Amino acid sequence: MKKKYKFSIIIFTLHLIVSPSVLFGQIGSLDLSFGNNGIVTTSIELADDLVFASALQDDGKIVVAGSTNNGNNYDFALARYNTNGSLDNTFGNNGKVTTALGTLDDRISAIAIQSDGKIVVAGSSNNGNNSDFALARYNTNGSLDSTFGNDGIITTPILNSDTEAKAIIIQNDGKIVVAGNALITSTTLYMLTRYNTNGSLDNSFDNDGIVTTNISSESALCYAIAIQIDNKIVIGGYVNVSPTDRSFSLVRYNTDGSLDLTFDTDGKVTTSLGVGYDEIRGIVIQSDGKIVAAGFTDTASNDNYNIGVIRYNSNGSVDTSFGTNGIVNEDFLGSVDLGTSIILQSDNKILIGGSSIGGIYSYDFALLRLNNNGSVDNTFGNNGKITTPIGGLSIIDQANSVLIQSDNKIILAGYTGFTNNYNFAITRYNNDVLGINSSNYISTELKISPNPFNNITTLNSSVFFNDVTINVFNTLGQLVKQLKNISGETILFNRDKLNDGIYLIQLCEKNKEIVNVKIIVN
Repeated sequence: MKKKYKFSIIIFTLHLIVSPSVLFGQIGSLDLSFGNNGIVTTSIELADDLVFASALQDDGKIVVAGSTNNGNNYDFALARYNTNGSLDNTFGNNGKVTTALGTLDDRISAIAIQSDGKIVVAGSSNNGNNSDFALARYNTNGSLDSTFGNDGIITTPILNSDTEAKAIIIQNDGKIVVAGNALITSTTLYMLTRYNTNGSLDNSFDNDGIVTTNISSESALCYAIAIQIDNKIVIGGYVNVSPTDRSFSLVRYNTDGSLDLTFDTDGKVTTSLGVGYDEIRGIVIQSDGKIVAAGFTDTASNDNYNIGVIRYNSNGSVDTSFGTNGIVNEDFLGSVDLGTSIILQSDNKILIGGSSIGGIYSYDFALLRLNNNGSVDNTFGNNGKITTPIGGLSIIDQANSVLIQSDNKIILAGYTGFTNNYNFAITRYNNDVLGINSSNYISTELKISPNPFNNITTLNSSVFFNDVTINVFNTLGQLVKQLKNISGETILFNRDKLNDGIYLIQLCEKNKEIVNVKIIVN
């Protein structure tokens, strides 16, 4: 008798027999069905419209967030797009939302979408003396959620100092974790806050919901956040080593906000890639617990930046099996290449989004794809790289956020234009249909009943799974559940603590991915 094993997914019926020409025909090309030949630009107000963050809803709609200049100062700004790139007229005012938190500058740096579809953004708001951490939560129609904070808005002042939120993530329990910076007595520190679902500070997190961390005697700036499967929190950015030298900086915290002393003995890791400025702008956690940090490095100390990537073991040591002694240093066109965001594909390939100088002082949107060992994936774009000019010569096209849709198409979001005249910009690229090499697959039929499900469903396979590992990823590519040593043809699947939503399930046998599919928990 074959045993029944319990885990928490549903899987659509799927025949995994795919032509290689379908998988690799146009990998990395612009998706001409999106917007205007793969590109969308949007004007919000009269002047600067800047995107710094983006997120995907469960229905596939795209939400981008940043700031817009109303003629006097900057306000929070969001736009939502349908899957074809058109503005979603059910959101705000014809797809656009602007919010003035005060009478001075308000800027969004980060965005997250809750399991109920509500949209949470984080950034800063100037109160006249300094800037404060600022959050806002919107209903699915773009209106402010009056159940959150003060009529949908939260500002968190710290010791009359300048603070700015740079990254946001939502825990499985719905609590909101925000990372950024606080300028205290002339030194900029990492700052981490955790909020309850109603927007109040979570007093179980370092007693008052607020943690500040001094990396060294020099200033440090935080830009990125990720949560491990054990719920430990990793944030990253850079620390000043000297007036002309910056290094990658990571800090890991326990769930109560204390430093995790199992991470490089003091909870902090500092790594130099070269002799100039090295900055982390994005972090992802692999299914094996390794941490991949991406940004840029000035290895020659002459402002010729390259995209820089480091992979760390779970204890904070550099993973020397990745790239060259743990480091990837990749040049596009011999000038300035900036990595600003990172995401994992379902096959563990690594996508880094950012910008590269392509003309005379002009930046283009840029993508780099790496294999899991850190080598450049030459099946993608032009030897692993893509650049997309949006505006033309002497135009700045700055991508700040990379996403992967449920069909594995790739989205870059940022802005395009020139000084004081920028617009929101989005590009979409074709990708491997399943995000994997079909040679890793077996012909498998999977039947699920019921689908979608609330608590328990049944998976029936046409083959016998022998000692597989099951990885469950949310729509941000973050590993939220992992089960090992699963065998059998019939498996009962419990929801456990998964929130409502769409998840991506990866089944691996002997380190080979054999099934990669979506699930819906409802």
